[in-house]
Amino acid sequence: MTPAVLTTPRRRASREQCVGDRGRGLTLEQRLGATLAAAEAGQVADCPVCRGSMSLRAGAAVCGDCGSQLS
Repeated sequence: MTPAVLTTPRRRASREQCVGDRGRGLTLEQRLGATLAAAEAGQVADCPVCRGSMSLRAGAAVCGDCGSQLS
């Protein structure tokens, strides 16, 4: 089994660039972690489901478009 990889993120927050990436894209775990970290830091974070904007609410990153949550 191989990990899931996102190959075309729309935009990257600074923490999303992973040292072990080597041009292969981010794993799902890396993408979700970077999205949550960006929201926690008050940066722009793309929803991994619909690409809407996520913001931090009650300790979770919440998408303003589809309502998905990361915590």
